[in-house]
Amino acid sequence: MVVATLIVMNCVVVLNVSLRTPATHTLSPRLRRVLLELLPRLLGSGRPPERPEAGPPRRASSLGLLARAEDLILRTPRSELLFQAQRHRHRGAGGLAAAAPDLRYCVDAINYVARSTREQEECGEEMAMWAQVGKAIDNICFWAALLLFSLGTGIIFFGGHFNRVPDLPFPPCIG
Repeated sequence: MVVATLIVMNCVVVLNVSLRTPATHTLSPRLRRVLLELLPRLLGSGRPPERPEAGPPRRASSLGLLARAEDLILRTPRSELLFQAQRHRHRGAGGLAAAAPDLRYCVDAINYVARSTREQEECGEEMAMWAQVGKAIDNICFWAALLLFSLGTGIIFFGGHFNRVPDLPFPPCIG
């Protein structure tokens, strides 16, 4: 029961650390050095390999056009593009926004979730750092549990080995 409790507590602590964001927590330079550089080297778990850069560079003449297209298509939510297309199609009659105001509220909520997800992806390097810290803590707990279980098993086996039967297990009753 104690082991199951310790395992559950370890999972909770590791998940708590792994899912932190830079907006809510900061990591001191000393802890960063210990948890991200020293411990992974000692425990034999290195950093994940860096991702290679994307494809060949584009021509300079198409960079401006690509930047504007990216800004329009990638940065603008699809629902906004849909409402703009409906407005142009109905020539300012309102389109979907006028027909169903509740739909507009739902779309705004979805856009909010998409924006917050995009912001979290933009600070992905810092979040990856917290995931690495969680991994280091998990490795420490793994090695501590392995050591504890090995020592406990050894003590149990040697306890049985050194347990000797007395010369006279049941002394006679004098009476």
